[in-house]
Amino acid sequence: RHWLELVRYATTNGADENHGLPEAWRYRDWVIRSLNAALPLDQFLVQQLAGDLLPVPEDERAAGDLLTATGLLVLGPKMLAEQDKEKMLIDIVDEQVDTISRTMLGLTLSCARCHDHKFDPLSARDYYALAGIFYSTRTMQNRDFVSKWLERPLPSRELTERRQEHQQRMDSVKAEAERLPAAGQKDEAASRQAELEKLRKEQPQFEMVMAVEEGAHCNLPVHLRGNHLQPGPELIPRGMPSILTEI
Repeated sequence: RHWLELVRYATTNGADENHGLPEAWRYRDWVIRSLNAALPLDQFLVQQLAGDLLPVPEDERAAGDLLTATGLLVLGPKMLAEQDKEKMLIDIVDEQVDTISRTMLGLTLSCARCHDHKFDPLSARDYYALAGIFYSTRTMQNRDFVSKWLERPLPSRELTERRQEHQQRMDSVKAEAERLPAAGQKDEAASRQAELEKLRKEQPQFEMVMAVEEGAHCNLPVHLRGNHLQPGPELIPRGMPSILTEI
């Protein structure tokens, strides 16, 4: 419970649209399973930050867990109806940086979006180096008028095979529906078209999970006063805050 509160777990999105998150429970259950299994802390953190980039286990449950763990980055309030989609994305990144820095680094880094820390050894360059990592991570499925967060299918060999078999049936019926009108059998063609629509609705569906995936790699400039419309002249290489990496 304490971890879920720290990482702002909720079953709704909050913010402007406040949509329900029907798959959020999968992340909650992953946290519970991981703690009950005494998953080492370093693995617990790494899987949430980059589970989708780790080697894929043979076991389907374990492979699905690595995806599910990254739900940490998809949770949290998002202004889905924000029409400046670049602002929406950089605000999502800011929220991710804030959550990760507080829970995993013991730092409040998000105010460095606008300025260097006055007393802590944290700069705006540090912020945008870390922000570049999350900006290069795909969190959103689209940039529609009301945007949608990303969900990915849980791996299932059985379901994949069933879908392939179902697709073959659909392809066969579709071919018949396209051939019959040319043979003057319009009624039969209409029947096949109705059958095709029925098969489309009956297509077996994967179970979905809130998860991120690798996006296009991108370095960000410092945004003057945190305004994405006022980028600085220099791109900051992606990385961790320098105070944590300097020897």
